[in-house]
Amino acid sequence: MRKGVALALALMLLCAAGVGLYWAGYRASGTASTHVREELSQLSSQVDYLQKRNQELLDKNAQLGRAGEIDREAMRRVQTMLNQMQGKLADLTEEVSFYRSIVSPSKLKPGLHLQRFEVNAGAAKREYRYHLVLTQAQDKHKVVKGRVDVQIVGRSGAQTKTLDMGKLAGNGLDFSFRYFHDFSGSFTLPEGFVPQRVEIKVTPFTRRVAGVTQTVTWKQAMTGEG
Repeated sequence: MRKGVALALALMLLCAAGVGLYWAGYRASGTASTHVREELSQLSSQVDYLQKRNQELLDKNAQLGRAGEIDREAMRRVQTMLNQMQGKLADLTEEVSFYRSIVSPSKLKPGLHLQRFEVNAGAAKREYRYHLVLTQAQDKHKVVKGRVDVQIVGRSGAQTKTLDMGKLAGNGLDFSFRYFHDFSGSFTLPEGFVPQRVEIKVTPFTRRVAGVTQTVTWKQAMTGEG
C-alpha cells in the first residue's frame, strides 16, 4: 500500500513538472498552438486524476491502519479473556478433585481428616492468609462438632516462641459440619518472629469421632503441601 501511495505521488510530481515546462515554452514563444493546448488539457486532466487517486490511496491506507489497530486490540482482549478462562479452569479442576475426594470416602479411613492447610503472603507487611479444610469420611455422615487449634512455632531472637493463629486472626476455629468445613482468614506475625513450623490439633466434641494431630513445616504451609 505504501508503494502505491509513493508511485502516485511521483507521477503527480512528474505531470506537474511537465505542465510547468509547457507553460514556460508558451510564454517564451508568445504562441499557443492547438497541439500544445490539447496536450496541456490532457496533462491537467491527468494531474487532477492523480491527485484524486492519491487522496483515495491515502484515505484507504489510513483506514487499513485503523483496522490494524482494531484487530490488534481485539486480539489482546481475546488473549486476556483466554488467560482468565484458563485460570478459572485450573481452579475448577482443583475444586472438582477436592469434592471428588470428599464424596469418595472409600479412599479414606472413617473419621475426621485435615484435607488442606496452606498459608499465603498477604498485601501488608508480615500479613498472611490461611486456608484450612476439614473433611469427614463416614458411611453415614452425621454432624460432627469440635474445635481446631493452630499453633505457629518459631524463633523470636534467641528464644523459641509459640503463637496461637486463632488469636492472631481474631476469630475462633470452632466447627460444626456434616461433610466438610472451610476455614479462611488472615493474621499478622509480630516483628522479629521467624516461623518454623505449624502444629494443628483437631479436637471433636462429638462422641466416637477421633481427633487429628498434624505438624507441617512453615515451608510446607507456604507451598500448600500442608
